[in-house]
Amino acid sequence: MECAREYANRANAESTWKAYESDWKTFNTWCSSVAAVSLPATSETVSGFLAIEAKDGRAISTLRRRLAAIRLMHIANNHPSPHEAYQVTRVLKGIANEQKNRRVRKAKPTGDVELKRMIDAMDLLSVKGMRDSALLLVGFDGAFRRSELVMISVEMIEERPEGLLIDLPYSKTDQQGAGQIIPILARPGSRYCPVAAMWRWIACADCKEGPIFKRLHKGNKIGKSG
Repeated sequence: MECAREYANRANAESTWKAYESDWKTFNTWCSSVAAVSLPATSETVSGFLAIEAKDGRAISTLRRRLAAIRLMHIANNHPSPHEAYQVTRVLKGIANEQKNRRVRKAKPTGDVELKRMIDAMDLLSVKGMRDSALLLVGFDGAFRRSELVMISVEMIEERPEGLLIDLPYSKTDQQGAGQIIPILARPGSRYCPVAAMWRWIACADCKEGPIFKRLHKGNKIGKSG
């Protein structure tokens, strides 16, 4: 693991490396349980591991990270990595397709209902209520991570007739900074419109530049930073 750590520590954040280390331990433990060799691993071994993990309910994002950890360990130890073998890529694609279909069947409105309940419980005339409702509605509509929400600044927002465009320069999954543009659609007349909530908060916080979702201090005093 020390060999792999030296290889990866410049390319990945510490949190990413810790996840890789945990993923490798999971794979290594599973290999031991089925009397398989983990290093170097065969494509059959890796495919079987991914399949079992998927059956146990692991998300495709987790499996891709596990596969990245396996690749990292093989390369760091001068072994050919099985991650791009045809069998492995086909199994991973099959898992992704199954989970995609499963997500379609899931009741997405459940999350929407819970969100509306949270908004209904807020005092939307208060400073905290305006900020938190904008955070929740914009975050839900754009599927933002918490770190991405606090990153949003006035300069990243472009107003459009149908809503907003948020030009996100980078994110946790975009370490190279390619960026992406996230559309936020307006829902005119709705209590749960993310665009209206965003403009309400911007007006309340008098945001002219810099971070939009600023900290609130004692007495609901709006801070200068996110």
